[in-house]
Amino acid sequence: MGTTTRVSLPYFVVHAALVLVFCFSFQFVPKSHGARAARVAGNETDREALLEFKSKITVDPFGVLGSWNESSHFCKWHESLKLAGSISPYIGNLSFLRRLHLDNNNFTHAIPPEIGRLRRLRGLTLNNNSIGGEIPATMSRCSNIILMDLSVNQLLGNIPPEFGSLSKIKDLRSFMNNLTGSIPSSLGNLSSIIRLSLTYNNIARSIPDTLGYLENLSFLSLGGNMLSGTIPSSIFNRSSITTFSVVLNRMQGNIPLDFGFTLPNLQHFGIVFNNFTELLLLNDNNFGGLIPECISNFSTTLASLFLDNNKIFGSIPPGIGKLVNLRRLYVWNNKLSGTIPSAIGDLQNLRMLGMSGNRFSGNIPLSVGNLKMLIQLEVSENFLQGTIPSSLCQCKSLIGINFSKNNLSGTIPPQLFGLSSLSISLDLSRNHFTGSLPIEVGNLKNLGVLDISGNLLSGEIPISLGSCTSLEKLLMQGNKFYGPIPSSLRSLRGLSVWDFAQNNLSGEIPKFLAGFKLLENVNLSYNDLGARYVPTEGVIKNSSATSVMGNSKLCGGIPKLQFPRCTKNNSSNQKISRGLK
Repeated sequence: MGTTTRVSLPYFVVHAALVLVFCFSFQFVPKSHGARAARVAGNETDREALLEFKSKITVDPFGVLGSWNESSHFCKWHESLKLAGSISPYIGNLSFLRRLHLDNNNFTHAIPPEIGRLRRLRGLTLNNNSIGGEIPATMSRCSNIILMDLSVNQLLGNIPPEFGSLSKIKDLRSFMNNLTGSIPSSLGNLSSIIRLSLTYNNIARSIPDTLGYLENLSFLSLGGNMLSGTIPSSIFNRSSITTFSVVLNRMQGNIPLDFGFTLPNLQHFGIVFNNFTELLLLNDNNFGGLIPECISNFSTTLASLFLDNNKIFGSIPPGIGKLVNLRRLYVWNNKLSGTIPSAIGDLQNLRMLGMSGNRFSGNIPLSVGNLKMLIQLEVSENFLQGTIPSSLCQCKSLIGINFSKNNLSGTIPPQLFGLSSLSISLDLSRNHFTGSLPIEVGNLKNLGVLDISGNLLSGEIPISLGSCTSLEKLLMQGNKFYGPIPSSLRSLRGLSVWDFAQNNLSGEIPKFLAGFKLLENVNLSYNDLGARYVPTEGVIKNSSATSVMGNSKLCGGIPKLQFPRCTKNNSSNQKISRGLK
């Protein structure tokens, strides 16, 4: 990956700690002559090792190492920082050393293998230097080490497989180096490991499945390498993981259907810039829990996200707007609540949006008008309020809209009927819409289903409705429409369902209904239809497909309808009814 740029990270400790913990260990040495002799010998070895370390320092900008001389005990020597030079192999003679912090300096050359002699070492930070060469396998002999940070250097070669013996290590970092080879499967033996970060190297091949068996693993970052293959299933079963990243690799395959639930503590999930399948299917399961904010980490790869038919609750995270290539988003039939985030309008490649059957409330966001490529919009069976935003009229590609079973109110914007692209359905039923049905409804010449039932709409049925010649179902029941049924509706010969029940319509039952050969169900019940006869031809003669009850002025018809017989004064009308075409 070339020469690594040195950076300063907030968790790096900026000092070179060589006034050591072992200075305090000598007080526990027994007071025998032999022990005193050993202590003196140990003191001398440590003093010489530190002086050898000093001899390899070429730059000491603050002159602090000047205190490292014969005039004072080495436990009183001062620490220093911003040192340059190499790490002396004599460092391995500091046998009581517990912590060695040389981070944020300018050390070069290789790590001396002699560090492996430091059996008591618990913390080693060499990060943010310019150390090169390979990682010595002898470092695996530091059997008590808990923290090892080799990051931001110029290290080469493989990760030593021998590192798998570091049973006490909890934090192993070697990101931003030039490491090659593969991740040793022996790292699966690091039973205490919590954090493993190997980001931005040149590590290749596959991720060993043994990493998924590390019971304490919480942070696994492998991004910016040359890894290939699939993510091991064992990793998706490691419930302790909070952060997982393999961004910028060559990974492929599918993301497991239930990753959001087998990883309940997941906070950050990075898989972008790989070759993963663009489809994420989690639908038709029994999953619960929240949609994790980390779902936004799919930003440039995910094209379809199906979370429908589950038990997911909570709100949709605003980060959903980062899924810029998303084309299909289905979250219907869950327990989601809160408002629909305005960030939904950032999904400008979205074609299909299904959010029905949840507990969403508040207004439909104005930003929905940004979804210029949207084809299908389904938000029925929620608790949405307010009016239909006029911005929706900018979605010129819509072929189907379903706003049914909400608490929407106000008038139906005439501009909505300017969406001549609507061809499947427009369902506004069971809301609280008021006012009249705009005459612009006649623009929907390609619409198959119009359902405005169960509202508070009033006024006369517009004549222009007869221009909707592609209608197969026309549902207007449960409103306050009045006046006669327009004769222009005779052009709607493709209707299979006609429901005008529970309005205040008057006049006669249209004669042209007898000529509707595709009509399977007609409901004109509970109106004020005043003609004195009921036709006996076409679908009207089928009592199981016809409902005209609740119109007290009607008479005649087939016996099963149980209307009173018409009087002689209406015989002429009865003759007309037999000749309907």
